[in-house]
Amino acid sequence: MPTSNPVRYRTPLLVVTAALLVWAIVSALDVPNQTFTGYVTDGNNTITQVADGGPADAAGLESGDYVRSIGGVSVEDVSLALQQSRPTIGEVRTFEVERDGQAMRFDLTYAALPTGTALVRIGFVLVGLVFLACGVWALLAAPSRPTGLLCVLGIIKLTKRLMMSSFRYEISGIVLLSVAAMLFLVSSNIHTYERLVFEQPIATISFHNISPRHFSVELQELGSGESWFYELRGDEWQLDTQILTWHGYANLLGLDSYYRLHRLSGRYTDINEERSKLRTVHSLAAEQRIDLWSYINEYKNWLSMVDATYGSAVFLPMNDSARYSISISRNGLVARPDNAVAREAVSNWIGF
Repeated sequence: MPTSNPVRYRTPLLVVTAALLVWAIVSALDVPNQTFTGYVTDGNNTITQVADGGPADAAGLESGDYVRSIGGVSVEDVSLALQQSRPTIGEVRTFEVERDGQAMRFDLTYAALPTGTALVRIGFVLVGLVFLACGVWALLAAPSRPTGLLCVLGIIKLTKRLMMSSFRYEISGIVLLSVAAMLFLVSSNIHTYERLVFEQPIATISFHNISPRHFSVELQELGSGESWFYELRGDEWQLDTQILTWHGYANLLGLDSYYRLHRLSGRYTDINEERSKLRTVHSLAAEQRIDLWSYINEYKNWLSMVDATYGSAVFLPMNDSARYSISISRNGLVARPDNAVAREAVSNWIGF
C-alpha cells in the first residue's frame, strides 16, 4: 500500500539525522580516550572478576573486594560520583576497598582500552547507527510524531551516555540497539497503515465482465494513484480493512487512527452458492516482519493507549462497467456508486 508525503516531518528528521551523525562521529573519536580498569563488579560494588595483567591486577585488587570509594569519592554517593570527572589514560586514583573485614587502599593506574574492547564499542556505534538509520528511513516513508519523538529522545539519551563511564557506555549501546530495533520494526509496520482522522476517499473500484459472474477488477488507491488488478467470481464484491484507534491522550501525542486495506473478495448473493461455489479472495496487505495487528490484539491488556482494533468491510454488487468510490472514517468503510451503471446495479440489487 502507498505511503504519505513526509514534507511535514522533513525538518525534524533532518535534525535527528544530523544529530545522529554527530553522535556517531563523537563516539568513534572518543573510544581511544576511554579508560580500562581491568575489573568487573556485580552491580553492588563487589569485584567479581579481575583481568590478568590488567590495571586492577597490577594494583593488587582481588575478586571479592568491596569497593567503598574511588579517588576519595564514596561509590554510594551517586550524585557526587556522577559529578566526578572521567579518568584519563595514565591517571592514578586511590581505591578504598574492604577485604575480609579489613579496609585497604590501592593505587590504580588507568590504562587505554584493549584493542578488542575498543572495536566492540565502535561496533556498538556503527550497528546502532544502522538500526536508527532504518528507523529514520521508515519515518520518512510514513512520518509520525511519536516515532520521531522516539528518535530524538534516543539521541538525547545516547549523548548523555557519552560522558559516563565505560560500563554505562556499554549499557547505553545495548539500550540503543533495543530501542532502535523496536523503532524500526514498529515504524516499518505502521508505515503500511494510512492516517485516519475523518471520512476521506481512499480508493475506487471498477469492474469489467469476463464471463457470467466472472469479473476483471481494477482497485485504484487514490493517495498514490497506483492500481491493482484482480479477478473475482460471484455477484458481489467485498473489501475488508483493519483499523487502529487510540485513546484521547494518545491522540495528543500524535497517534491518529490508522487503517490498512486488508482483503478483497467475491461473494454470492445466495447463501447456498456462497457455501458451494468457487470463492476468490485476494490479500491486499504485504507480509511484515512484525505483525502490529496481531501483536496489539495479543497484548491489548498491556497497551492502555489502544482504544480499539477492529475490522470493517463493505460489499456491493458487481456489474460490467460499474465503478464505486470507497471512503473511510473512524466508523468504518463507506462505498458509493460512482457512475450510472453502478447506481442502477445497486437499485436492482436483490441483496440490498
